Amino acid sequence: MIKVNIISLLLVLLTITSAKAQKYWTLADCIDYALENNIRIKRQELQVKQGQYNYRQSMLNALPGINAHASHNYSRGRSLDLITYEYIDIPHESGSMSMSASMNIFSGLYNYHNIRQERHNLQASLYEVEGAKDEISLSIVAAFLQILYEKEMLEIDEKQLMLSELQLENARVSYELGDVPKSRLYELESQNAAYRHILTLSRNRLKSSYLDLKHLLQLDMEEEFRIRMPEITYETDKSILMYPVDDIYSEAESSYPFVKGAEYLLKSSKKALDISRSQLFPSLSVTAGMGSRYSELARNPRENDETPDYPYDLQMSDNFGQYISFSLSIPIFNRWETRTRISRAKTNILDAEYRVEEVKQQLYSQVHQHYNDALAAKDNFESADKSRLYADEAFNYAKRQFELGLINFVDYQYAQNNYITAESELVRARYDLILRLAFLDYYMGNPIGME
Repeated sequence: MIKVNIISLLLVLLTITSAKAQKYWTLADCIDYALENNIRIKRQELQVKQGQYNYRQSMLNALPGINAHASHNYSRGRSLDLITYEYIDIPHESGSMSMSASMNIFSGLYNYHNIRQERHNLQASLYEVEGAKDEISLSIVAAFLQILYEKEMLEIDEKQLMLSELQLENARVSYELGDVPKSRLYELESQNAAYRHILTLSRNRLKSSYLDLKHLLQLDMEEEFRIRMPEITYETDKSILMYPVDDIYSEAESSYPFVKGAEYLLKSSKKALDISRSQLFPSLSVTAGMGSRYSELARNPRENDETPDYPYDLQMSDNFGQYISFSLSIPIFNRWETRTRISRAKTNILDAEYRVEEVKQQLYSQVHQHYNDALAAKDNFESADKSRLYADEAFNYAKRQFELGLINFVDYQYAQNNYITAESELVRARYDLILRLAFLDYYMGNPIGME
């Protein structure tokens, strides 16, 4: 007996532990997880890193380039003696060391324009990431709301099935007592079977909604997943609809990531034109260096002996030299390549301007569409609310009449179906309105979410 009690206690503890381990995802959890793990965002962030590398390199290109060189040669056969500058045929070893630095002094402000172009490209990629995050967040909000909607619809269907089963049970008792004809019992059984079918469909839709959200989160489809119901009141805040639609668009245009990104790409295109034009100017560069050399054939000038010892370190000291040179390159004719690049850059600027205008037009259309959808959703919600109120009163009246035997089952079922339809339509209208208002909130620059 004690053993059985211990096993039961362990099972209870395991059940409690499992329940505690079960995670319920809030909308904020879903959005945060997606923004951290979504593959599209990760790829966009890699593009940002590439832009950071390019921007940093463009600034480093303005610095001098420094190089060191060292060589040691083993010569056999005919070769040039760098000490006497005569050709000899004696096996020998020689070498040299040098260091040089070069710097571009002027090249039509190429580096200046290139730095700013890469900075504009980096800003554009940052806005692309921000826009991708917003799109994914809005998709998650829509999927989350769909689950909430399906959950409420499931509760409505469960309630209706429960009422139907209660009616069926009462009808069976009445049938046994002879108060209800068998035809009415059959009608209630048929209605009960129909409600069971509706409940099955509702459960399947809820499962499908969960799968859609898991797909957006890129989770394992077999993984257990549940959401935490937020506090959503029936009185939805519709104050944003008091703003004129053009004011909402103006606010959206000033902060919409894809508009900002397109504008920075336009700036980048203009800098590309400046870079192409810089190649029409002469370029001036300076190079400075120092070096020395040694050879085993070298003779020590300090000694009269024809074969004196001439250490390599002394040779390096004696042969040490320095130089500085300036180089001026003047473009005269390069087969019209620079002019062609300038023409292409001008075409790219025009295309970038069209792209900015296109993005703004798309945003303008989206804002107006969502605004009109929100107005329609508001009207639909208010109508559905009134319709559900009247349908509720009609159903309660029909229920009393039916219980008193004053109306037949067909009339009662008609009132009940109207009530179910009205309640379902109210739920659908409410969540549709919440989603439309969420989009308008986003265009107004408010955080994405419902909490």
